[in-house]
Amino acid sequence: MKKALVLSMVIICCMCFFACSSVNVTKNAFTTGLSGVFIEADMAGELDAFAGSGEDARRDRTSFGEGEKKAAEYIKNKLSEYGYVENIDLVTQSVETEVVSGYGGETQKLYSQNVIATYNGGKEKTVVVGANYDNLYSDIQLVGSGGTGSEGIMNNATGTATLLQLAKAFRQNSPVQDFTVIFVFFGASEAGVVGSSRFVSDYLNDVSDVLLMVNLDSVAGSVINVYSDEVDTLEGKMFLQQGEKYSTEFKQMSRFVPIIPQVYAENLDYTHIGQLGDHVEFFEKDVPVVNLFGGDADGFDYYSDKPDSLDSFKAAYPDYGKTMADVASLVYDCLSAQDFLTAAAGFRTEKFDYSFFMGGYFAYIVLIGIIIVAALILIPVVRHLEKKYPYKPVIKRLKIAVFGMEYEQNTDNDIYVDIRKADNDPFPDHKDDIDPFK
Repeated sequence: MKKALVLSMVIICCMCFFACSSVNVTKNAFTTGLSGVFIEADMAGELDAFAGSGEDARRDRTSFGEGEKKAAEYIKNKLSEYGYVENIDLVTQSVETEVVSGYGGETQKLYSQNVIATYNGGKEKTVVVGANYDNLYSDIQLVGSGGTGSEGIMNNATGTATLLQLAKAFRQNSPVQDFTVIFVFFGASEAGVVGSSRFVSDYLNDVSDVLLMVNLDSVAGSVINVYSDEVDTLEGKMFLQQGEKYSTEFKQMSRFVPIIPQVYAENLDYTHIGQLGDHVEFFEKDVPVVNLFGGDADGFDYYSDKPDSLDSFKAAYPDYGKTMADVASLVYDCLSAQDFLTAAAGFRTEKFDYSFFMGGYFAYIVLIGIIIVAALILIPVVRHLEKKYPYKPVIKRLKIAVFGMEYEQNTDNDIYVDIRKADNDPFPDHKDDIDPFK
């Protein structure tokens, strides 16, 4: 019995180990990029400028709205200032989606836009760095989305400003790499990651040459979470190792392979908070991703979706400029490292295949295994209790005291009927008149 119990426990442990196992990732000696590229004051200034003030404040950047369109124009103008040339390495991708409205099933179109800047274009391989710039300040009636009044400073003006500074740094410092870097500002993200979906399907078309997608989302707080997949990956290790060099804490996300699959998005069996964002569209196409976002994600305190103003944000996150600078430095240093292209060759291949554990069969196997282990544990417990508290059935015998109870040996296991009691006639006229228990 003990051997069977141990064997069952070993089997279950092995199943759990493989479900959460990781590839053997070796530590790469990356040669980092330029140091001191990003300055805290510049990052804070970029955020201030994007948020705007007075009549130029970009509080309402609601997906598909006029405010979102004006924010896209602002981003495009800033990228032009940083050296990107319109219609050459700076384009605006029109995004549209159809929604069904009314009882008659009429369809109406909603329009948004992605702003795309390309560095070192024309190379065989590509890296995408993205962030969404919209918010849900107002209602979107056609999709049934209620406005929150949130100005979207944390989510995601911080990511937008960080991405602008990254695009500027690559353009001005011109790190030499044999791959293209695309900086994409996604629209209509808060209304269902529409912008990133159209970018993948309509702009990229073929994602086989995309080495990596880095998503910047809510870049503030004492901790920046690093999520790449449900198992250890080369790209995740690379960012975590490089992140040790900065004052901001870059933390590996807690991960799990769901035993019971739950569909979060099209073809994606996830509900993990690390998979919330525009990188999900790339993940579905098997593109390696790294999601960098702030907040206590393990406790699900991601960010407060409230009408946060720039002032309230600064009060809540006084070191936001330093955090944004560290995130930008992390992305810049990883992508400009001399060994990046060599390491990136293994992003897709050196990865544990956990597809089996996402299927229904695995869930049934685990359930059966749990039942077997529970049974094997209960059997010796029950046997021990039987020995300690043995069950002794009590058998009582019915006896007739013919000559009276004074002639009988009365015990707890016997029930006597004394037929010689004074009020009991042993010879009644009718058999129903006798009551032997009186």
